Amino acid sequence: MLEPRLQKWYTTQMATIDAMSLVDYVKALAKYVLPSNWPHQTRQSILSARQGESKRFADWRVDMENKNEILDTLSKTFALSPTSLRDLLEANTRTALCDSLAHRPIGQEVTYTEWAAEVEARDEELRDEERRLEARLTARTEHRPQQKKTLAQRLEPAATTTGSSAGRITLPKLTDAEKTLLDAHEGCRRCRKFYVGHRGDDGTCPMAKAGTWPDPTTYKTLTTTMATEAAADKKNTKRIPVGFVPALDNDTYAPSLDPLPPFTMPHLYANFTALSPSTPDLHIMTKSLLDIGCPSTVISGRLANRLRLHRYPLPKKEDNLSSLSGTPLSSLEYVELELSQSRGAWRSKVIRAKVNEDLPIPLILGIPFLSHEHIIIDVHARTALVRETGHDLLNPLIPRLVYDATTSARSQPTVEFVPENSERRLYEDRISTSTTSSAQTPTANPNVPSLSAATMAAIRQRIETLAFLEQLQARDAALKHEFADCFPTRLPDVGSMPDHIY
Repeated sequence: MLEPRLQKWYTTQMATIDAMSLVDYVKALAKYVLPSNWPHQTRQSILSARQGESKRFADWRVDMENKNEILDTLSKTFALSPTSLRDLLEANTRTALCDSLAHRPIGQEVTYTEWAAEVEARDEELRDEERRLEARLTARTEHRPQQKKTLAQRLEPAATTTGSSAGRITLPKLTDAEKTLLDAHEGCRRCRKFYVGHRGDDGTCPMAKAGTWPDPTTYKTLTTTMATEAAADKKNTKRIPVGFVPALDNDTYAPSLDPLPPFTMPHLYANFTALSPSTPDLHIMTKSLLDIGCPSTVISGRLANRLRLHRYPLPKKEDNLSSLSGTPLSSLEYVELELSQSRGAWRSKVIRAKVNEDLPIPLILGIPFLSHEHIIIDVHARTALVRETGHDLLNPLIPRLVYDATTSARSQPTVEFVPENSERRLYEDRISTSTTSSAQTPTANPNVPSLSAATMAAIRQRIETLAFLEQLQARDAALKHEFADCFPTRLPDVGSMPDHIY
């Protein structure tokens, strides 16, 4: 309140200000002194902040918490919740600490205070380790005798300074500590970089081939922090391992003649019709993953809601799923459903599946399903056979009505099973044929609404079902005619039956 404008502000509104509470006074003072958009600017400074390599996590965390506390007091709509603040701090830590949290994550069940204490302890532990490493490198450099120059270094012309180049910035020579640091981290003494895969004295350095040196205007003295960051970047780079060729002796080798396995193969997906035991009329086509490495059958919450499945509470000991990275996958409920294929030719038993709301795929059929349904998976042949019937879940056969073209149009069709892919190709061929011959067909009536592909498929399936029922009725009549003696038109009268036994 020593500034003249603040004193004037207080003097003109003394009675009103004296009657304010502390919170109201701070809000009024902030409104008078700070710009109108200060909450937005403060929030942006929190969101864009990063922990520097030289700043301790404890100090950086306190700075962020103080800014967020100001927002929480004066403008709650711009303040971050403890969970959001924790995620922000964890995502913007320095490189070494971020790697530690990625390899050893802290569970979400701990409180914010416990999480902050654990991260501070790790930060101090990493800094102690970095100081010990730097001390060892410094001690090794001090006690290491000065190495003699190599032949290439002795033949290298000495740097001369003329009057015209006296003000030019020159590249400083490598110190013994920098040379030791480069050697310890697979660096190059010519381009002065870590983990580049070459060295300056073997002729493979691009700068050595071009006869150039690093830019002295942008060159920075090499430090342990630079080496640590380069090591982290190298660790995060994915590399493909080279193949091993067995050597026969020191001079010759014979490559293997066996075919090499592929690097990647697609997952085993199967198309099913998901059914609800409580709502038989509701069925949904779904793409399911056959996973011999999953110990449970898991369904997404979205598919469970679409099928209107009744959810049952899952025993606590069964909430045991996790991702490959160790992140828990919460499952508090389970549902019961059935699957079918080939238009009902194959139908599963009742399946119990755990519900995970954030599952990225609709359904994972794990080991319980494969064991209960007696499924035999051949990854090489890409088949999933039912042991009792031989039905292939990955290559299902569907029934199709076949009409004899040599007989009359009213002849009964026969049913044969064809691969699903063949049926799909046949349908596509029919569509393409009808498209090419559309010029010869009459123009469609614009008053008649066009039907969607799903509606046409349902109509077609209904027609085939009626034709199949007609075939069954004809077969029923033929059997009754063949075995007419077994099907009398009138049963004997009960009164003519014997009423006693001799």
